[in-house]
Amino acid sequence: MPTGGKAEDRRQRKESTLHKDQISQTATSLIHFDRDTPVLEILRLCGGVYLCPKDAAGKRVGPLVGYAGKSPRLKTNLVGDIYANFSTAERYWHVMAEFARRLVENPRFQEILPRLDGLCGMPMGGITYSSHLARACDRTGIFLEKLVTAVANPIEGTKEESILVAGRCEIILGANYAIVEDVTNNFSTTLKAIGLIEKAGGKVIAICSILNRSPKHTSDFPLPDGREIPVISAYQEPFPEFETDDEAVAADIAAGNVIWKPKENWPKLMTAMDAARETALANQSDKPSGS
Repeated sequence: MPTGGKAEDRRQRKESTLHKDQISQTATSLIHFDRDTPVLEILRLCGGVYLCPKDAAGKRVGPLVGYAGKSPRLKTNLVGDIYANFSTAERYWHVMAEFARRLVENPRFQEILPRLDGLCGMPMGGITYSSHLARACDRTGIFLEKLVTAVANPIEGTKEESILVAGRCEIILGANYAIVEDVTNNFSTTLKAIGLIEKAGGKVIAICSILNRSPKHTSDFPLPDGREIPVISAYQEPFPEFETDDEAVAADIAAGNVIWKPKENWPKLMTAMDAARETALANQSDKPSGS
């Protein structure tokens, strides 16, 4: 018998970080920024940045977050203290258009533009972004879909597994594509996308994203055949990540202080940040004046 249903829908609505009166306005009146506002600051305004709160001693008072990348040694997902959730920005067309503008104006993107035939959005975050990017650079666009092959297992510390399929979109023989994602880091799924596109007769000439948080692939991504694909982003900043037995996170992992699927539990993460902020303000107000 199915579980959840309307009761689950009500629960999710109750936990939402947004209310109707917060979106019943024009998009541009809700999120304000200028051409020089940093990408992560714009995302923060959209409610899309999680920074694990810590107390004065450096102890975490909020959960770690799980990343898509896996430890080759442990075969479990890596974890960290920072998460950039670009799904929160997708509801604001002008925000996504701004992220597209910044990438298109990147000199490295301008270098590949004359050879670029189309964009290929990656599920799910790259799909919306690729449509804005296609408009900004006047190119055609397609997207890939994912077929789930294994569900997440929080007990074992593993995330959902899936394969990529072209689905409803056609890859054009001989066309030059740029793969588009919201965030790039470990490039494991990107490598699979390159294989899918090129097996179908297309060619990948660039990998594009809003944020590249990889500490390793900051300029190019090497392929097994020796080619190097340009990695181009609107913004680049490496995020520290840890194996689950690293002493920096082992105690939190043992205590279950980790959210393996951040986007599906975003209200919990925002609540953790809000609670820590309120506690810090309360502690500050309790200090004697002049101390």
